[in-house]
Amino acid sequence: MLNKDREVVYIGSIDNNARDAVSADKLYVEDAIEALENNKSPEITKTKAIGCTIKWAS
Repeated sequence: MLNKDREVVYIGSIDNNARDAVSADKLYVEDAIEALENNKSPEITKTKAIGCTIKWAS
């Protein structure tokens, strides 16, 4: 997730339950959005995501 200055403020999982979103009790992306809407930095800025990584050329 990027802030208005296009700086990375959160990277990782959407929530803490990859198998069942309804059972998730930590909503990382929603919490990060709420923090940005309130002109704050997200409390959690990085989590481990499950799945393929994104690769890019330098």
